[in-house]
Amino acid sequence: MSTLIRKMNRHDKGIINVDFTIAIVIFVLAFSFVFYALAGSTAPYRSAYNQIYPIANRVGDILVKDPGWWDNGTSNGTNWEAKWNADQLAVRRIGFTVDEEKHNVLNETKIDALMSNHTAAGNLTWWEYPVDSTANNELENATRSFGLWGYNFYLQVRPINATTYNSNAADDGIEDKVPKSGDVVQIERLALLPHDDKVDKYQILLWVW
Repeated sequence: MSTLIRKMNRHDKGIINVDFTIAIVIFVLAFSFVFYALAGSTAPYRSAYNQIYPIANRVGDILVKDPGWWDNGTSNGTNWEAKWNADQLAVRRIGFTVDEEKHNVLNETKIDALMSNHTAAGNLTWWEYPVDSTANNELENATRSFGLWGYNFYLQVRPINATTYNSNAADDGIEDKVPKSGDVVQIERLALLPHDDKVDKYQILLWVW
């Protein structure tokens, strides 16, 4: 009798082990199927986003950390804004800072050289680029100088305090220029803008797609 019980116990343990192994295999297969199905559905988005983001992020850093650069083969300098209207091909890099040492301190002359400004009486200025009147060849040179060749972009420089400018017009610009779907990366940087004997806080908003 004891021998029979021992045999039955061994048989039951074998059945339990087989059932447990089958359950583990089914769980692993189900988990793998779900994982790869989800990975396949999100891979295109992640791939496009990951491709655009580092490029846009680098442009955002340059705008607030670099004064820009021009070089026509015989001379060069950081005052690219003085060359923009006369020789855009000589502008190699667009940056908005006062100089290389003053990060996040913007030069209003550099911003005005490229971007369209909007100022209501008694309020601060906000800028955008491109606008509807921007010529195609200028936009191509700006895209190249930003290092965004092959991409579309929209740029705003706007005060932090929405009560000091027409934020509705700025928001409408975003609605008009930035796609509402697809792979769009937004980059934000904060900076100071000295003008009229005072310093105001501004944000730089860049969309790339």
